[in-house]
Amino acid sequence: YLISSFWAGQEGSVLFWVFCGAWVGKTLIPRAKPSSLLFYSLIQGILSIILLLNNPFAELNIIPGEGLGLNSLLQNPWMAFHPPFIFLGYASLAVPYVLALGSLLSKGQTEWNIRAFPWTLWGWLNLGTGIFMGAFWAYQVLGWGGYWSWDPVENASLIPWLTGGALIHGLLMEKRQGKMIRSNFVLAIGTYLLVI
Repeated sequence: YLISSFWAGQEGSVLFWVFCGAWVGKTLIPRAKPSSLLFYSLIQGILSIILLLNNPFAELNIIPGEGLGLNSLLQNPWMAFHPPFIFLGYASLAVPYVLALGSLLSKGQTEWNIRAFPWTLWGWLNLGTGIFMGAFWAYQVLGWGGYWSWDPVENASLIPWLTGGALIHGLLMEKRQGKMIRSNFVLAIGTYLLVI
């Protein structure tokens, strides 16, 4: 629970998202064009600005004698694994987004899809795993009659997962049959905009 308290609050979640994005960006740097890296840096910059506005290391005005601890609803083993998968999925789905934008900027619409496919698949699998864990956690802890019926956060993760699945199929169709070229740009950009 001490580890999961890192991302239990909004500020810690954004900080963890920035860490996941830095890890993904480190592996992206040797393989991406400068235009794609520019867009990826903008994403990381915007998340960093959010951190500056909501500092996770801000001191409290008063010093409590004893902390309140982690919210009792979050004291569950699934909470230790669910958010890291979600945020790694979010960070990974930024890669097809920036590759598509970089390709549109440089008008090289032929190779971005090949580089975007493994990142899309990786992000989609991580996001799906996180959604499943979060659904099981919600059902186990709250048991309010369904996996996603109660939590807008889980619903918000589900929507880009669905469009990411469509992007996977679109990228495969583009590679094998030369179809869905324009649709894949829309799906790649739309999926990450839905993450945001």
